[in-house]
Order: sequence, then structure tokens, then C-alpha cells
Amino acid sequence: MINMKKLVIISTLLFIALLWATTTASYEESVFAAIKRIPNDKWFTATIIDFYNNQLLIFFWMVYKEKNPLTILTLFVLSICFGSFTSIGYLLYQLYKHKDIQQALIFSKRKSNEFNRFSA
Repeated sequence: MINMKKLVIISTLLFIALLWATTTASYEESVFAAIKRIPNDKWFTATIIDFYNNQLLIFFWMVYKEKNPLTILTLFVLSICFGSFTSIGYLLYQLYKHKDIQQALIFSKRKSNEFNRFSA
């Protein structure tokens, strides 16, 4: 069973790995140069579709967790611009904020009766 401490450690390591990968890649080639070169690659296209599908699902979780429209809009823009950095950062924020894994991952700021209309 995963606990809060393990989840924080794993998330932090993922963030560091992503930071290392993007930093070393940017030293080798500008992202703007790569965008001109790789759109015709079918695997690149598949990877981008996969990435944004995952980002959209994670964004839905963020929308569930938040109630402020401005916060939701900000998270959307950050998710599109910074991808996994935003996802991992938001997860770490939730973990530090709540100190309880169920509160951090499952429960929303919304009142529970707001979601009753969706239950069958």
C-alpha cells in the first residue's frame, strides 16, 4: 500500500526527472527548432495525442478538486503550457495541503450534494 510519504517521494523524483530531461534536451536543441522538424513523425504525433489525452484526464480531476473558476482556468492554461510539471506540482500541492491521502486525492472542495445529480 502506498502512503503519503512514498507518494511525495515518488512525485518529487518524477518532477526532478522531468526537469532534468527537459533541461538537457533544451541545451541540445530548442523546442522551437524541434517543432519544425518532427511533426511528420507518426510516433511523435501518437505521443502528443497520448500526452494530451492524459493531461485532459488529470485536468478533469483538478476541476473536480477545485471550485473557483479562476483557479480552474489557471490550471487549464498551466496544463496546456507546462504539462506534467503542472500535474505533478498540483499533486504535491494537494499532498502537502491535506496531509491525508484521501483528502488530497479523492475529496473535492465542492459540497457532496452538488454531485448527487450524476448518480443513478
